[in-house]
Amino acid sequence: MVNVGGNLWQYDSWMPNRTGNNSYTIYMEDNNNNYNSTSGSIEFQDTTSPVYSDIVESSDPLELGNAEIITIEIDDFGIINKSLIEFEGSNNSMSNIGGSTWQYDSWTPSFWTVYQYKIYIEDNSGNSNVTSGNITVQDTTPPSSPIITNAPSGDVSGILTFDWIDGSDPSGISYYILMIDNESDPFITPGFILDFNITNLGSDSSYFELNEVIPPGDYYYFLVQIDGVGQQSSYTMGTFTKISPDDGIDDFMLFIIIGIISASVIGSITTIVIVKRRIQKNQLPHRKKIPLKIIITHIENILNSHPVTEKDEIQKIIKLKINDKTIQQKEVSNDKAIMARINKIKNYGEKLFTEGAYFEAQKQYEVAEKILLELGRKEEALVFSDLTLGIKELSEEHDKKLEILEEEKSGNDSLKIFDLYSDLIELSKKLNDTDSAEMHLSELTQFYQMDQKALKDLEYQRFNMNNQANSLLNENNFEKSAEFYEKCEKISQLLVQIGRDNEKKNVEKFREKINECLNKATQK
Repeated sequence: MVNVGGNLWQYDSWMPNRTGNNSYTIYMEDNNNNYNSTSGSIEFQDTTSPVYSDIVESSDPLELGNAEIITIEIDDFGIINKSLIEFEGSNNSMSNIGGSTWQYDSWTPSFWTVYQYKIYIEDNSGNSNVTSGNITVQDTTPPSSPIITNAPSGDVSGILTFDWIDGSDPSGISYYILMIDNESDPFITPGFILDFNITNLGSDSSYFELNEVIPPGDYYYFLVQIDGVGQQSSYTMGTFTKISPDDGIDDFMLFIIIGIISASVIGSITTIVIVKRRIQKNQLPHRKKIPLKIIITHIENILNSHPVTEKDEIQKIIKLKINDKTIQQKEVSNDKAIMARINKIKNYGEKLFTEGAYFEAQKQYEVAEKILLELGRKEEALVFSDLTLGIKELSEEHDKKLEILEEEKSGNDSLKIFDLYSDLIELSKKLNDTDSAEMHLSELTQFYQMDQKALKDLEYQRFNMNNQANSLLNENNFEKSAEFYEKCEKISQLLVQIGRDNEKKNVEKFREKINECLNKATQK
């Protein structure tokens, strides 16, 4: 101890390393070796929170698929009891790697978005502190080229099959694009002979059968895969030669030609082989159109394969159409045969519509309606007219809502954007256009993943709608209450889709509420 003046002695360097009761003894001795002592104790407590500094993130932005390492410096008078880092709804223990440095090195985000994290610090006395940050996870690496295991090669005919290994990417593979062209570089001339969007719904998605008719000739195929953020791989390509027309499509192709000729279009007429409606706009050029001359040549091959009597009958119909004369029933040698072919068109149209090629189905129904009207069969024509109108109304409503959506995206009404996407998904399903439905769902998910403000606003809207639904339920307005609960359920499903697993319980909760309302409505 040090004499600080007179009889006053002092020791000023005691800093206990633990809390609690600490004893001490003071010994005194004079110049004659006389001594004395006294004892006491001091209760030490720690009420000071730990102090942190120097948070270091190994990467920001972080490439999806890589691990993020976060370190932090933590200082405290006592001992640090624990340091936890929270992200994606779970807490993870950080490790002390020496001195006051703590680290977590096992975070590999599962999706691209902006992630929030919090670090909780606590010492042995229960004093705590917390800090937070965020890391942007991005996917800028395109997927690798597809690996084809089976594809047409050399001289081929009939149905062509393509098989490839399931694609993989940190963002997942959303869909594949298969293109058929007559040029070795598909982008020299805008468009393709055929192209297909093949939605990735699992292992069965890496297989495709080409049923569409293409004239004999040399062709190239190109296969690419698109990941969850829309990045496109380089394409895998191959060649094949179509040596003969496909069987079983003769009458179908014939009536396409009849429908085209009967339109009496002035000037150069071109058409395309039936293809599935493409739903990814602005990613690929428009399809190439095949000149009518090529298709007529194909039809001539079909005619040459018919018995003479049927060939004469078909040529007679085409000749009458070219001369723009009305086909009367008395001029058709076999009315039953004509109606059989009309039914074939109907069946092909139904098949196309079932596969989601609703635009092409509409065209086939229009051809059948026109032929029936010219045969004087107004009642049968009305059936095809109704089919055409039904498709047209759905497709026009879809396109109109798509235009409105593009305008609304620049605004702040997150609920309206959500409703428009939901409507587009439902309309696509009604048209059997599963590709469009998947695309709209993917866009909806990505929109709210990228715009956190809109996502929070959507959650707030759900909160308000839940309150409205509860009020309506208390007022016994069960039908309207069920509508609001259904919207809440859809928003919860979206949150699950973007990785909020804890929202699954809300999905179940709202479903139970919907069922409760509907059951009570039936008992009124």
